[in-house]
Amino acid sequence: MDASVVETHVSVLFFVGDQVYKLKKPVTFDFVDQSTVAARGALCRREVDLNRRLAPDVYEDVLTVIGSDGSPLDHLVMMKRLPSDRRLSHVAISDGAQAAAAIDQVARLL
Repeated sequence: MDASVVETHVSVLFFVGDQVYKLKKPVTFDFVDQSTVAARGALCRREVDLNRRLAPDVYEDVLTVIGSDGSPLDHLVMMKRLPSDRRLSHVAISDGAQAAAAIDQVARLL
């Protein structure tokens, strides 16, 4: 099974087969407070709710990691893994017509 990990300043993404699991780090910056389990859970739910509008086939669910005592330890955003050519970083550097078409499509949805 294909698996890898990518880390950002606010999250750790686990790529496992055709799924991606995003774990938000317990950090606080001027633009986000992810310091508590409850805050990370709320942010995960908000991310899924917002992003389903643009990518309903990608954002699947919010999972709760449960400890042995039954209490929530953390939360994960569960997504379908996209082919690299569908990622924004790829589309943005692709030929101008493809990038413009992708931007127009997102703008129409917004």
